[in-house]
Amino acid sequence: MSETARSRGFRGAAAALGFLLVLGLAAWIRVAQFADPLAGGELIALDGDCHYHVRRIEAALQGGIPTFDPLMNWPPGGIAHWADGFDLLGAWFATIAGGGRSNPGTHVAVFLWPVVLGILAVWATIDLARRLVPRRDRASPLAAGLVAAFVPYFVDASTIGRVDHHVAEALSILVLLSWSLRRFPVEGEDLPGIAWEAVGGVAVWMALWVFSGGEFYVALAAVPLGVAALASGGGNRIVGSGAPALVGGAILGAVASVPSMRVHGRLLSFVFPSLMQPILVALAGLALGAAVMAGGRSGSPGGWRRPLVRLAAALGVLVVTLAVVPGLWREVRAAIEGWVLHRDPWIASIAEFQPLFWNRDTGRWSMVHVDSLLGPVGVLGAVALPLGAWVAWRHSPARAASFAMAATVLSAMAVLQIRFVRIVVPVLAIAIALSLRGLGNLLARLPVAGRLAGATPLLGAVVIVLSSRELRSQVHVGSAREVPAFAQAVLDLKLDRPPVHGRREGILVPWDTGHAAMQLSGRPVASNGFGSYMDPESFAEVRDAFQGKERRLVATMEKHDLGHVIGGGFVLSKHLAMPSDEGPVAGDPPALNVKFMRRTPMSQLLIAGSGLPAAQLPHLERLMPVRASQAVAGGLSFPLPIVWTYELVPGARITGQAAPGTMVVGEIGLEEWGRAHRYRAWTVAGQDGRSVLAVALPSGFLTHTIRTAPTWRITAGDAPPVDLAVPEEAVREGREIAVP
Repeated sequence: MSETARSRGFRGAAAALGFLLVLGLAAWIRVAQFADPLAGGELIALDGDCHYHVRRIEAALQGGIPTFDPLMNWPPGGIAHWADGFDLLGAWFATIAGGGRSNPGTHVAVFLWPVVLGILAVWATIDLARRLVPRRDRASPLAAGLVAAFVPYFVDASTIGRVDHHVAEALSILVLLSWSLRRFPVEGEDLPGIAWEAVGGVAVWMALWVFSGGEFYVALAAVPLGVAALASGGGNRIVGSGAPALVGGAILGAVASVPSMRVHGRLLSFVFPSLMQPILVALAGLALGAAVMAGGRSGSPGGWRRPLVRLAAALGVLVVTLAVVPGLWREVRAAIEGWVLHRDPWIASIAEFQPLFWNRDTGRWSMVHVDSLLGPVGVLGAVALPLGAWVAWRHSPARAASFAMAATVLSAMAVLQIRFVRIVVPVLAIAIALSLRGLGNLLARLPVAGRLAGATPLLGAVVIVLSSRELRSQVHVGSAREVPAFAQAVLDLKLDRPPVHGRREGILVPWDTGHAAMQLSGRPVASNGFGSYMDPESFAEVRDAFQGKERRLVATMEKHDLGHVIGGGFVLSKHLAMPSDEGPVAGDPPALNVKFMRRTPMSQLLIAGSGLPAAQLPHLERLMPVRASQAVAGGLSFPLPIVWTYELVPGARITGQAAPGTMVVGEIGLEEWGRAHRYRAWTVAGQDGRSVLAVALPSGFLTHTIRTAPTWRITAGDAPPVDLAVPEEAVREGREIAVP
């Protein structure tokens, strides 16, 4: 074997080993925090959307995805607006990896599904970087994969238990861009042909199937194809232009959307999987094909007539289609205004739709999100983008221009909405690797550093990872944790059979906790993480229920056949008004701020429904506390559970006589987890001297977390107090009990 062949073999083996090490590190980082979803022996998804994806995957394992879900928007039910691909693929993976539909390993595999996609996304990052450098450069693609593997927000999108389609979005755009760059062959590559078109058709279909907004990612890959068609001096070669891939992928996407459309009944919708998304992609393919065909005999190869005719043909297809398909442009405009520019009130309230540099906590522009989500890669990537494009230009100007265009658009979207930061991470990592390659090219001119020049990208990536605490700390194994307080509350309400209308088996929770409540308890909710996209009226009712008085909240529960409400600081913190000059805690030792409690709607949910007679804060008359979390709020001098579960009851009525206008106060001892409190209820005697004190808390009440004293103590003005038993049956049946 010659020295050259031996050297090539060594470099090839080293590159293969490096590739496996990068993917191994990516896998380890994404499973190192296995304790997060495995809390207290329970497999619990990491956020609301993840809970609903788990619900859909579990349903698919049993034979079908619930496009119509009877447990949301209870009691009529609601329609999920997510595309089916991510969940169906997850179910197939879980069945294969778990060894069957009902094995315990199957459910573990569901939580590992995003990890698999994350590893594939790192692989796709390496593959995309390979398209931008000479074939002999093995270090730059590995450097891009290594950097991407460690970026916090990219890791978070694909960590164990993060069962969400965002990682599938990132994977789809990487595959589409890598496929698109093959349109511009470099030395040693053949012209794209039918196989390339077939691969592109599958990539387009998958982008539409895993995400209802996948047409945006397809557009980023299609624009360079259109530019190539306009600038090409060749004839009408359809195969190899990308047009068949776009049209074929659109047809597959339309077929994949049929099951959802049969349920929601909308042919064109930017919210639901519909014909809108495949029509837009097919439109791009037809416009591209028209441009290629129109340029066959128009002028000389170097003249201006050919690209002009091609552009006119493409625009003609676009204009005719928008005119022929009614409502298409209206949906496109609604998507841009409501979703992309987040002008929809519900979308505007979601954290991940906020601008990258806007800090909602302080109300000011800042770099806090850049630092926490990207670590040093945020600033380094922004600086490296133009440098990386310049380095790629020397290899292939067409590929460099295509990459720069996609990187610029994705970066702009990331600045506009935090959710796109996950998608832009691989692009930034590639730009950093390309910039390090440029540095290596400079070092190659130096006699001493010349031998290390080729390894500069990989060495630089290692330095970036090791020098950043945010990046390197992710290799540590996470510690075990308890079941989150809210999750435990809904698990304690778990229903092992389908809910029945009329039995008030639903739960009232804020919309952003609805997915978790449904998936963990099996009980229905009125509003969930689909917000106003599911039912604007129900969404508004649930939102307003927590912002008014008890009467409004009870009316919402009765209308939607709900029997329990979960409240407390954990659930209500984002819904309570907390001015900076007068927060919920005041005094020394720190206690609840009475002024804050009085002006905050439903603040009684923070304290078991108790009232504050001295502060004129009424108690809750229809909501009986049945469970308290063991976890307590910080910053107070006494233990206060952060989550309370209440049951809707008629309430008992304690009647008596007192002087007109006299305050009648009822007080009872309440213990939660052995921690003692005083629960207070009060009313004022009427002009006829009659007092009616409605209470929802029985005496002698016992659950596994709550215990009350044997009797209530009723006091009216200066009269001697009276001890009175209020049995649970009286509270549940709405009985009247007279004070002796």
